[in-house]
Amino acid sequence: MNKTNTGAHYGFTQYCYPKDYELSGKRFELKEGADTFILDFQDREFVSCTDNNGECLSQYEALKLDDRTHIVFFGEFITTAVLDLENGFAVLSDLKGTRYSFCEISGMQQKGHRPGYTEDMTGTHVRWYFGNERYLENTYNEDGTCTCIWSPRTDRQRTIPAKYIRVKDGIYLCQLDSTSPFRSDIPQGFSKIIMLQSYEHLETVGCIYSPALNEWRLISGYAMPPEV
Repeated sequence: MNKTNTGAHYGFTQYCYPKDYELSGKRFELKEGADTFILDFQDREFVSCTDNNGECLSQYEALKLDDRTHIVFFGEFITTAVLDLENGFAVLSDLKGTRYSFCEISGMQQKGHRPGYTEDMTGTHVRWYFGNERYLENTYNEDGTCTCIWSPRTDRQRTIPAKYIRVKDGIYLCQLDSTSPFRSDIPQGFSKIIMLQSYEHLETVGCIYSPALNEWRLISGYAMPPEV
């Protein structure tokens, strides 16, 4: 597999923002209806997650999209949490990324609209760069799919399952579920891409995940209009 992170070889993880350690020592209680989730970031490495099924301790990694918006990955397989500390909301996936909860953060004042699934991205066409000429080109479709082109395999366009979530004004969470074509810049076997995207600053942070290997790699990138 091509897990390289040097400019001399193909690589989807060449350039990534520094890891986010600002959550260390903080505890968040998230509520959605009758469900309660507690994220207790014990230090810079471990988080305890408690829900209605019990408690688990896991390593985590986090990135910041802006000063008040964090994305966190943890869990036995992979769980995604987006913490919007500006507006007092959180987005939290289940273990398999099939369902997302849209929560209030206890003790914080909620401002604006609660996050949720959205059709706002329909028709958007953007190329996300993750390194020198390493990109993923996305067209977000009305039927909840995404048409993707992975560099350099521009001959292997695929339309794949996707989820689109509005986190707050100008910021969206996008989950793509598919392997990439062989010999593309994303490592083979990584079949889930999760991106927290800012359309104000044209930046994204997130991860790629391999269910077969049960591991993820953090990514960050910037957007450019697609070439026509």
